[in-house]
Amino acid sequence: MKIKWVLLSILLFLALSPGLALAAGTGGGGGLPWETPLQNVQQSLTGPVAKGVALVAIVGALGTMLFLHAEMNTFTRVVVFIVLGIGTLVGANAFLTGSGAQGAEVTATPKTLEHVGGSTASTAYQSRRPIEVR
Repeated sequence: MKIKWVLLSILLFLALSPGLALAAGTGGGGGLPWETPLQNVQQSLTGPVAKGVALVAIVGALGTMLFLHAEMNTFTRVVVFIVLGIGTLVGANAFLTGSGAQGAEVTATPKTLEHVGGSTASTAYQSRRPIEVR
């Protein structure tokens, strides 16, 4: 009797699982679960608040290095350098984003270099003859 119920439940599961798989594929999807938090972090690192925080971090780290450099131990000095580096990176990113700077565009197909004689660089290289020494 128990085997009958197990077989019936397996049969029902197999009968209903393709419908669940098809329903999952036709929902139009959506983003991956980590895309929205990463977009929020990106917007936070490029906005006006990021410029202010980066400026405070840079000024604070430079002030600490200027006035307390001789009295800091190695760990504190490393932490101050890390804060200075992160503040500089975030500040540079926010400044370049705010100024309208964009990255370089790389084309998909490289253009062939044309010589004056009309031959391309690859055919000109292939047509060279070795120098004969006599």
